[in-house]
Amino acid sequence: MKKNHIKIKICGITCPRQAWECVEAGADALGVVLCIDSPRYVNMERARHIVQAVAGMAACVGVFSNEDPRVAADFACAIGIGTVQLHGVEKPQDVEFVKRRGLKVIKALFNNRKPSFDDAPLYPANGFLAESPGKHLPGGTGISWDWSRAKSHPWPAPLILAGGLNPDNIQDAIAMANPWGVDVSSGVEESPGIKDMDLVRRFIEKVRGEQPPLEIRRFL
Repeated sequence: MKKNHIKIKICGITCPRQAWECVEAGADALGVVLCIDSPRYVNMERARHIVQAVAGMAACVGVFSNEDPRVAADFACAIGIGTVQLHGVEKPQDVEFVKRRGLKVIKALFNNRKPSFDDAPLYPANGFLAESPGKHLPGGTGISWDWSRAKSHPWPAPLILAGGLNPDNIQDAIAMANPWGVDVSSGVEESPGIKDMDLVRRFIEKVRGEQPPLEIRRFL
């Protein structure tokens, strides 16, 4: 896979200005965390402002963990988000329900607990996010793992690699996992939810080299 073909999602966005700056730097998608226990949590009003800030420029993904699928779908539709990331122990039928609402779904699977990479065929997701889980909160843990474990699985939908990624290790991670896309949060932050834009730009440059982002940024 060529570097410039790899999709880049910057997760844990908490303010409209940084959303726009990340897209300007070349991000294909942004993640807004709608899990109230997360230090990167944003409420519906703030999430809507973030979505509006990058409308027509990049995709926005609403991140939920163990939320009622009806609530997740209602929130996403109200905010104007077209893709939902389910980052807990949701069942395959939860993915089916959200998709029936006209939304795309990214299902998080984990290298050392259920739902695991082996469970991918059970989920009718549009994409899979592979990472190592934290103790309680979805994403942003900064925990690195053996990314090569993701490469050996026959993923039925695009693989998005996450977990401990940063500008210094992203090239190694890509070489080890050969993902369709990458997802970074704490690895480009100065504090939870506040991105260090120098790190964001370095991360994107390491993924893409000298290649600019595509003019039309499709995500899933």
